[in-house]
Amino acid sequence: MDRAISDTKPICHVSGTDVAALFSRLAQAPS
Repeated sequence: MDRAISDTKPICHVSGTDVAALFSRLAQAPS
């Protein structure tokens, strides 16, 4: 159980970072 939670946290963190980067690119992209 603890290991599953431990493995999931970094994945969520990376996923959140990727989403933020994606939105950042979209915001800078010319409309």
